[in-house]
Amino acid sequence: MLRVSPFLLAVTTMGGIYYSVANLPLVRPTIQSSNEVAGTYNSLVMAHIDKVSGFNETEWDKLSLNDKIDLMQTVLNIETTYLGIHPVSIASKKLDNGTLGEHSYSDSAVYIDYEVLAAETPEQCLKTVLHEVRHAYQHYVIEMLDWECEIVQTAHFYEEARRWKYELENYVSDSASFSTYYNQDVERDARWYAEYSYYIYRDYIKESEMPS
Repeated sequence: MLRVSPFLLAVTTMGGIYYSVANLPLVRPTIQSSNEVAGTYNSLVMAHIDKVSGFNETEWDKLSLNDKIDLMQTVLNIETTYLGIHPVSIASKKLDNGTLGEHSYSDSAVYIDYEVLAAETPEQCLKTVLHEVRHAYQHYVIEMLDWECEIVQTAHFYEEARRWKYELENYVSDSASFSTYYNQDVERDARWYAEYSYYIYRDYIKESEMPS
């Protein structure tokens, strides 16, 4: 889960119709969740650069809510292919106050708050998708390991996976304790992955904008 400053939620006049309907239904992408396209991380991003370039500041402001959801689904498809995990879908709905995005492992889905999405920067939205798909990866790693195996239970190689398993089974939300939530290994790992991957996307987007 990724939280944003309460200040962002105070900007209630932005986003037009996104704020005017109290019970806006789920907005789902027209692009299907998938991880069928093989390739390296670089080739995956480049194969979808026309779509991914929508995270450019200028292009982002022109996009409708549906277009933004499609764009984020494209990134999820790239990421699930690269990480080798089950496809993850995305949808927009109203989340708890201050929450920009959250991952549901049982739904194989990432949910984005449609109000915050209307006011947020493309950088923050891209980082949110990358953050949440990393949580999907953490769950997948735990699911795929044989926890009856002594090596998995004791070897140093699996130490991080054991911490992820414990924390996800005993997850502390930010509403319970922000400090504990923020310092969980699963959250630190997701923040690191989002930050690292964001700059890869940013560099490709900038390169695509350069005149040939």
